[in-house]
Amino acid sequence: MADLYEEITVNEKREKVFAFASDLQNSPEVLANVVEVNKLTDGPVEKGTEFEEVRQFRNRRVGSIIKVKSYDPPSGYAVESENRGLLVTYTYTFAEKDGQTKIIFEGNVTTRGFVMKMMRPLMVRMLKKEDGEHLVSLKNAIEKRNELPE
Repeated sequence: MADLYEEITVNEKREKVFAFASDLQNSPEVLANVVEVNKLTDGPVEKGTEFEEVRQFRNRRVGSIIKVKSYDPPSGYAVESENRGLLVTYTYTFAEKDGQTKIIFEGNVTTRGFVMKMMRPLMVRMLKKEDGEHLVSLKNAIEKRNELPE
């Protein structure tokens, strides 16, 4: 069972939803505390591609490396980050029906070391607060773009 789970339907075709969602450089539009994302590897996004994500927490900027673990357009992708014994994996699955796309998000938290194992429940709660309902923001960002004249 996933530590975080969310699903939502977006009024747009799967290819377009996948393209926007899997471009981590769109994260500042979707995740409230993400202020910057930089692609660290050259070439197209694929398994192994790395990004640096910077989040703002109060008066502190915190960076982490996000690594693409799987990339299967337009069906899904997974990313992970690891920091001080905390491994977070986010998996996204995309299914199209009648011109709409259902996104399923699952987040899993794994810990290493005694201290992190003890802090795991707190870390899961923090992640739920930070990212737990980000698919609503993702849906709004995608559908808002569709309303703009091209």
